[in-house]
Amino acid sequence: MSDTVPYKIKVGGVVFTADLPRSTKAKSTTAVEIRYLIAFERRVVAELCNCEPTGEGLQFLRTRSRLKVADVAVILGVEPSVVFRYESGEVPVERDHWDRLVAAIRAKYRTRETIRPV
Repeated sequence: MSDTVPYKIKVGGVVFTADLPRSTKAKSTTAVEIRYLIAFERRVVAELCNCEPTGEGLQFLRTRSRLKVADVAVILGVEPSVVFRYESGEVPVERDHWDRLVAAIRAKYRTRETIRPV
């Protein structure tokens, strides 16, 4: 039995994979400690920041950064309905809006503080 568990996340057509250390505490053969999952998802967030904007990507960035739709709307300077339309794929994410969200998320991880809409 391997000491790692293959893990995969697909966001906006991009597949991210990692072999995460298997939990030694759990009885399941596919259990992974949450700290490794969080670290992997943070790496996915960092990579997504360099990708083309997609609604699915925006939603992943928002949820993994623990932002509400209303918070993102304030950061982007739009109504919450626009964020919903982006995330549903109803309309394409504008590059300027993507760049604003990415800048806010990078600032959050750089300072390790909670993002507060301006």
